[in-house]
Formats: sequence, structure tokens, C-alpha cells
Amino acid sequence: MSRLIKIFLLTLFLIPSGAFSQDSTEYGIDRESLSLFVAGKSAELREDYNTAMEYYRTALRRNKAPGIYFAIANINLKTGKLQDALLEINNALKLSPDNNEYKTLKANIYYGTGKVDIAAGIYEEILSKEPENIFVLYSLARSYQELKNQDKAVIIYEQLTDIYGFDADVLKRMFDIYFSKQNYEKCAETLSYMLKIDPYNSSLMFDLASMYTKLGREDDAKGIFERLASLNPTDKQIQAEIVKIYFKKNEIEKGFEEFARVIGKNNLTFNEKSQLGELYFNMISQDPKTADVVEYIFKYLNQSNPDNWIPYYYLGQLDILNKKNDDAADKFVRGAVYADTSADAYVQIGYALFTLEKYELAKPVLENGLTRASDDFRINYTYALVLQRTGNLPLSIKYYEKAAELNPSELSIISSLALAYNSNKQYRESNEAYEKALKIDPDNALILNNYAYNLSTRGENLNKALDMVRKAVNKEPGNSSYLDTMGWIYYMMKDYKSAKEYIERAVSVNGSNAVILEHLGDIHYALKDSQKALYFWKKALEINRNNTQLEEKINFLK
Repeated sequence: MSRLIKIFLLTLFLIPSGAFSQDSTEYGIDRESLSLFVAGKSAELREDYNTAMEYYRTALRRNKAPGIYFAIANINLKTGKLQDALLEINNALKLSPDNNEYKTLKANIYYGTGKVDIAAGIYEEILSKEPENIFVLYSLARSYQELKNQDKAVIIYEQLTDIYGFDADVLKRMFDIYFSKQNYEKCAETLSYMLKIDPYNSSLMFDLASMYTKLGREDDAKGIFERLASLNPTDKQIQAEIVKIYFKKNEIEKGFEEFARVIGKNNLTFNEKSQLGELYFNMISQDPKTADVVEYIFKYLNQSNPDNWIPYYYLGQLDILNKKNDDAADKFVRGAVYADTSADAYVQIGYALFTLEKYELAKPVLENGLTRASDDFRINYTYALVLQRTGNLPLSIKYYEKAAELNPSELSIISSLALAYNSNKQYRESNEAYEKALKIDPDNALILNNYAYNLSTRGENLNKALDMVRKAVNKEPGNSSYLDTMGWIYYMMKDYKSAKEYIERAVSVNGSNAVILEHLGDIHYALKDSQKALYFWKKALEINRNNTQLEEKINFLK
């Protein structure tokens, strides 16, 4: 138990000095009352609070001494009768207004009732007269922490540490404050103090080593992790941290050797090394500093295996994270040269170039992949996406159909095919594709919305469209696209009031979408508010200046 917590408990149990005094002139306590008081205190120490209270009340009837009021207030505090406790301690303070022990109990009562700000004010008053009162210092710091005044709290905790040495509870509270303020140097310092109290605490050692890693003090971290590994030789997490440190220090070969030892192998194959790099790549979203490890690993693998596509691919992905899209595309293209017979190379490189909107670079990669793996649905699907984006809709449909044939239950393929059919005015085929998708997943909000919107733009089966998009909106009420679809269906049904309600909700969620803004303009035009229609059409045109139809609508109103 923390030494300060022990002091706190002892303070609660100690008999106040005024109550025990033999000087009846000063405190007005006769011997009989004192005897009753001592009997009450004995019962209290046995936690027989009912008996203790009887003795205290009997003593109080004989003498209205402040120490007896204090004792009764203390019992009420312990038994959760906080309002009664406050009444009795105020009685004690009326008789002895300068007694800091009584004031402390009053502050504790306020703290217990949740009025921490009042408690803190009383603690501050006491400390103005007793600046080294350890219990009050601790209580005030704890109050400041409750009041989110971390700066004041940590100053007192540091003061307590300077005066009384290391205390586990105080150090833990200091650590929490430093961590919340992202002061990791102080966090590490505090953890090192905690280890002086409990030097074999593996959890503390791990936390300190991790903090050193965060601070870039890899050698200090490695020393602690190695000590932990000697204490816990089978702990894979500790061994993994040692591996990561080698990689962070760009000691790649040592890192691979250590990892091989962890998994019980003499050495790692190229694919195993790549998989380890991929593992670290997937950790970047949680720990951005892991990106350095990924770069070190794949640069090393690229130098030792320059004719393999994988290092190029991951180094390109790092470029994307660093917003170096042209450099990324260059690495993807270079990697594609070394693509092997595995379809993965063409899928991953082709799709990466597609996401970068480098369609003309993606085409030859995917075409090469199709010559080697024509029955891979992923290559067919990605090639279809590229063809559609580059304006070759009929050919894209051919590859969507092939992908759907190869993987008939993949919703993303069926949905894309349905949209492509609709764009190509193959409405029957589009509806059939959507119906097939809904048989697989009847509650898929995206499919429901897209099907409903396509029907609405054709003015077809609007009641069915409304039912579908209502289900989508109920699932995702904050989705601006679904709200826009709902509004547009109402527009097509000539229910302009409802249309305006939903489109305005869509604009409140996403006010920079040109389609939604144009729709709102259309609704205002239907409501014969040409001024507002013109306002929203112009806003839409500012976002999408290539919309010639919208430009014609604006010119018509001018």
C-alpha cells in the first residue's frame, strides 16, 4: 500500500488532540466525557460504528466539545452520511475555527460530495498555515487533478516527491499527467523512479523501454528489453520489440537474424522478410514512426533483390503516404517490369496506379497481367475500372462481366457492373444486376441507394426507389449521398417540399458536392424561386466548371 495512502487512513482514524487533552479548562472535557470518548474511539477502530456513535452522542450530551463533534462527523463520513458529517464538522469549527484538522475533515467531506472546487479552496487555506502537511498536499493535488488543473497538480506531486521521496501512488499520478500532456521525457523519468521502488516489475520495465523507443533512445530501450527477455525468455512480444529496435537503428540484417531466432529458424527467405516488412507497413496507421522501419527494410531488400517487384511496390506506397505521387508511380512502373507469374503483382501495382489516377500507366500493367492470368477476377475487375475511367464503357462492361462470372458473389463487382449498365443505357441488365446483389445482401445500404438513384434519374418505379433509399437512410442517416437520393426521388415525384428538406440536410452534411448543390438549385427553380436556384447553380459550377448543362441552365436564367 502507498505510504501516502496509509497516512491518509491513519489521519481518518486518529483521535483529535483536543478530544484527548486532560486540560478541561482549555477544552471543557471532563473525565467522564473523556472516558466515553475513548470507549467510542475503541469501538470505531473495531469498525463498530453504531456502538461508537452511541458513546460519542452520550459524551456530547455531557460536553459540547469540538473534538466530539469531529469524531461524530468522521463516523458519518465513513458511513456515507455526508450531509450529517458536514453539519457536525461545522459545529466543531464554530467552537474551534482555527483547527486545521477539523478543516481537513470538512474538505474531505466536500470532496466526497463531489464539490471538489470547495474542497480545494479549504486545502489551500490549510496549506497557507501548514505548507508541509503531507496529507493536505496530497489531497490538494488530487483535487487539482479532478478539476483538470494538471499543471498545479503535478507541481504539488513533484513537491511531495522532493520532500518525502518516491511514493508509488504519487508517481503513478505524475505519470498520468505527463502522458496526457505528451511530455514523454518526464514520463520516462517517472517510470525510472517507479522502478526504483519495484525494480523487478516487468510491466514497468516494458513501459519504460517502450517510452525510450518513443523518444528515439533505442539503445536504452534495447538494454531494458534484453533484460526483460532474460527474465521472460519465451515472451514473443518482448522479442518482437528487440527486432523492431534493430530495424529502427537500420541494422536490418541483425533484425532479420533476431526475428528468425524468435520463430525458431536459422534464417529467413525473401518472402518471409517481405512479409515482415508488410506487417510493419500495416502498423503505420497506429504508429507513424514505423514508416522509417518499413523504408529501411524495403530499401535493404531492394538492394539485395533488385529484380523483385515487392520492394518497389512498398516503397511506392510509402511515397503515397508522403504525398509523392509521381515518385510512387515511377516505382510502381519499375516494379511491374519485375512482376513474376503471380497475379498479385499485377493486381496490386495496377490498382495502386488506378488509385493515383495514372490510368494510362495502369493499362499496360493490367493487360500484361491478363495475358498471364486471364482468369483472375481481380485483374479483370481492376482493368474494367480503368477502362470505364478512360471512357471505354462498352469494353469495361465486358471485363466487369468476366469478373462477375469468375466471382459471382462479390458485391463490389456486381454493383460496378450495374452502374456501368445504367450509364450505357442497358437498363434491364442494370436492374437485373442490382436485384442479384440484393439477393446476396438485401440490407446493403450502398446497393439500395445506387439502385434507387438510377431508377430516379430514369423516372422509373419511383415508389420502389423511395422504399429502398429510405432503408439506406435509416441505416446511415448522416450519409449525404443517401439524403440527396431521397430528396431527388421526391423531386421526381413533384413533392418539392419533401425534396427540399432532404437535399438541404444533404448540403448541411456535405456543402461542397456539386451534384447536391445543383439538385438544390433545381428544387428552388421548381418552387419558382429563381434567385435561390441561380445561387446554388453558380456554387455548383464553381466546384465543377466542366458541367456544360449546368452552365446552360444558368445562362437561361440570366
